[in-house]
Amino acid sequence: MKKSTKYRRDQYWRYRSEGRCGNCGRTDERTKAGRSICSRCYEGRKAYFKTYDEKAMQKYYERKKMGLCVSCGTERDNRTLRCSCCRKKQNDASMRYARKWMNSDCG
Repeated sequence: MKKSTKYRRDQYWRYRSEGRCGNCGRTDERTKAGRSICSRCYEGRKAYFKTYDEKAMQKYYERKKMGLCVSCGTERDNRTLRCSCCRKKQNDASMRYARKWMNSDCG
């Protein structure tokens, strides 16, 4: 692990233990209520992910319209949205999630 990564993780937990924002170190009403990041950082993240999601969906629909795999952009199989490689990856991930859920102590 890089030194900067370890330092940043330690800094995050130090800020959190002091009741400050884990991202920038500020204190506001949000962090006083036990949240991990302040209102300013929260709004910034929300705006970033909204933009990211819009771009991802635009790419998805463009690839779908062109008849390409919606995940990687290569030629896809007939009547599916993904190529065989991406479909296998997605199925494996779904199975890992299902096994994890089935093996949990919940319910």
